[in-house]
Amino acid sequence: MGEIKRITVFCGSSTRADAVFLEAAARLGTLIGERGLTLVFGGGSVGLMGAVYAAAKAAGAKTIGVTTKQFVELEQAVPDCDELVVKESIGDRKQILLDRGDAILVLPGGLGTYEEFFDAFVGRVLGHHTKAIALVDIDQALSPLVNMIEDGIHRKFISHGVRDYLHICQTPEDALDRVLMGTEHVVDPSRMVPSGDWDESDS
Repeated sequence: MGEIKRITVFCGSSTRADAVFLEAAARLGTLIGERGLTLVFGGGSVGLMGAVYAAAKAAGAKTIGVTTKQFVELEQAVPDCDELVVKESIGDRKQILLDRGDAILVLPGGLGTYEEFFDAFVGRVLGHHTKAIALVDIDQALSPLVNMIEDGIHRKFISHGVRDYLHICQTPEDALDRVLMGTEHVVDPSRMVPSGDWDESDS
């Protein structure tokens, strides 16, 4: 993995999210700007997405928004980011978000955030990319997602090896520090195959 310069952030766009989540998103945006990084995000102007963007821009970060024509028509796209990429489909948008970032941070969000996380996480597990992924588990909002993965490991539907790629942090600072390390564990590919032999002590 080379130098980390661009951080892709997956997060919610709900305007009804509690203040603790908006504050965490703004804190992450500020950190991205203060550390001279570029923010790659979903291009939205509302919710956590809008908060991370506004704070990053205020702190001097370059910003790259990736959205769809549908969201532009709904007037939810940020009009003044440094680069706005508009795609036809959510699938195309997800791919650009993944391609343009050097590392991925996941804040709490809704179905779209879960989909983006799992798409990136499965790609990491299968070796389609080597980008570090960290969850920012503000107020334990992402704990049910983590518990679901752990339950899948317990029931032997998911390989215990995926834990090597599942970085769970409690604060934006810790999450950003984690992905900026720039190194990932080298994992034996056989540990990613749930149909293989299992060491009960690892699950």
